[in-house]
Amino acid sequence: MNKLNFEDLFEFTKCNSTRANHPYKLFAKTAKCNPYKYSFPIRTVRDWNSLPGSIVQAGSPIGFRVRYSAS
Repeated sequence: MNKLNFEDLFEFTKCNSTRANHPYKLFAKTAKCNPYKYSFPIRTVRDWNSLPGSIVQAGSPIGFRVRYSAS
C-alpha cells in the first residue's frame, strides 16, 4: 500500500460544463455497497469537486493549504 497511483483511484471527468467550479473535477464512480460508498476515494471526490476554483487552482501545495484554511 505504499505506492498508490492516482489513476487507480481517481479519474478526471470528461464533462466540459461552463457551470463547473473548476476544471479539475473528478469523476464520481457509483457505489453499490456501503463499504465502498464511504471509502476514501468516493468521499474525497465529493469533497474535491465541491471546492471553489480559487482554492483548487493554487500554484503550490502551500498556497492550497493557505487558501483552504482561509475559507
